[in-house]
Order: sequence, then structure tokens, then C-alpha cells
Amino acid sequence: MTINPVHRIRVYIRNKTKEEGKSVPKLDEKKLSELGNIKNEFFKTLESKDLSKSKEYLADIIKETVTDEQLNMLIATIDFERETELIDSGIQMGFDGSMFTVLQYKYSDDSSSTPNEMIKLIFDEKDKLVGILPEKLNEKVKE
Repeated sequence: MTINPVHRIRVYIRNKTKEEGKSVPKLDEKKLSELGNIKNEFFKTLESKDLSKSKEYLADIIKETVTDEQLNMLIATIDFERETELIDSGIQMGFDGSMFTVLQYKYSDDSSSTPNEMIKLIFDEKDKLVGILPEKLNEKVKE
């Protein structure tokens, strides 16, 4: 004799962001301008090598772990004499559902179709820096 189960387990998944009325933030010109000003102020403090003031621009989740040596390495990789211009912006979602604003800059004097050097800045919801990624693309070796 076989007895089949008579109970059913159902799982309902609902999107909490829609239920709570939260929406994906939009990047308008005002927001981009504010974040651009924060980037400029942060770069000025880095250029003056004021490491303690530079840490004020960092988000709480990384502020305690960033060392002075890491900031000095960052200072060495950024060319403060060259102007930067925004080439890309967007919103990135973290694993915990938090939203991050991503801005990607290139040096203004770089006229190539794909920039050789870029700086990616990631801001949290409080407009504090969570990540600073200077990137240099390797140039092809000519034989």
C-alpha cells in the first residue's frame, strides 16, 4: 500500500522594492554635477596629500580598512595635471540590494576611440566613495 502526501508547500516571491515604493534612482544632470564636484574636491585633497581629509570622502564600509599606503599608491596612479571628462555613468546594484552610482572618467586630452587611461568612481547612497579604480589599458607592442 502506498500513501501519497496530501500537503503542498508553496513559496511566493515578491519584489520588495516595488512593494515599498522604492524605485531605481535616476541620474539627472544635477546629481551628476554634485558627484562631479565631490570628485574634484576629493582629487584636490589627494593632490595635496592630505590623507586624513581624503578619508572623509570615503564610505564608512571602507574608511577603516583603507591604509595610507593604499592612498599613496592611488595618488601615484592619478595624473592630477590633466583634466578629466565624464564618459559613462550608471547605477549598479549590490548583493544586499543597495544602489551604487558608477561614474567613469577619461583624461580630456586622450582623443583615441577607446581611452588608454580611465578612472572609475563608485558612490554609495550617501554620495560617499566606495571604490576608486584607475585603469590603464595595455598598449599593443609594435614589432
